[in-house]
Amino acid sequence: MSTPPFAPPAPSPIASSPGACPEPRPSLTDLAEMLHCGSSNVSGPVLVTMEETEKSVSFGTWPIPDVVDHPADILLGFVAPPSWTAFGLITAGRLHHLDATPWPDGATEGRTIRATVLLARTGETASIIEHAGQPLEFLPEPPQGWVADALARVLGRPTPPPAESLAGWVETVWLDHIASLVLDQPGLVRSWPALARLHPLAPDGPAVPGAVLAAQSAALNRQSHWGRIRRLWGESLSERPPVSPPGGTSIAPENWFDDGSFARWSQRNLPPGEAVLPAILNGLPDALARELLEALTTVTANGRAA
Repeated sequence: MSTPPFAPPAPSPIASSPGACPEPRPSLTDLAEMLHCGSSNVSGPVLVTMEETEKSVSFGTWPIPDVVDHPADILLGFVAPPSWTAFGLITAGRLHHLDATPWPDGATEGRTIRATVLLARTGETASIIEHAGQPLEFLPEPPQGWVADALARVLGRPTPPPAESLAGWVETVWLDHIASLVLDQPGLVRSWPALARLHPLAPDGPAVPGAVLAAQSAALNRQSHWGRIRRLWGESLSERPPVSPPGGTSIAPENWFDDGSFARWSQRNLPPGEAVLPAILNGLPDALARELLEALTTVTANGRAA
């Protein structure tokens, strides 16, 4: 596969550097640590590949071009060749506590980290996090989320099933739309139609009551499933990653995703409904807040009664 002209000069077909395996045979964590430490002077995210035989291990690296919002997005539709026994990502970022818990030194701002995740075709994983000036942290639990899903799908491995129902997805999207309206203009949204028409399942014409929207969300759960939504989405998809890693093949995204990875990918930029609902309710008149709660089937108000 040729490198697109808009990619930086460094990316090229993945180059392998074979080396004899020491005895005893290194674990996947040992190999991940080798890759992590060996790339400490590399800026930007890097994809890594591994080919293993009885006597040797070959690594490959490919710096990800700066043309996507998230490093894992470039993997959408990409399938590794059978010779790759493991695949991974090395990247940097900032780590935040979602609940604003202070760090051991009392600071509350995000911390810069480097992370390496390596996934083998067997399903074994190795994850490393490095805080500046601190010893490497080896995570015992397999990673979860969009990055872990993308690495699994590159190797043709299944991902965990969706944790969210279709109704939950629809209502999370709806609350995100409402939050953009209400939180920008707290106290100014005074009519139910302003909220109801933002619902993904809202019919054309006059706004329907909240109870009708709740019934439509429940019907979606009964009448459809994530696999159908995935196929419908794939048939209408026009945008694909602007560049793909070299060395593998590309397939249609609706065939590349499984239901779990698609469900999480489609919600990766959405805040949890439970996180935004209290602020939305506080920005609405009581009558609208009650109608909104009546329209929801999966998101709770953290103690606020309908």
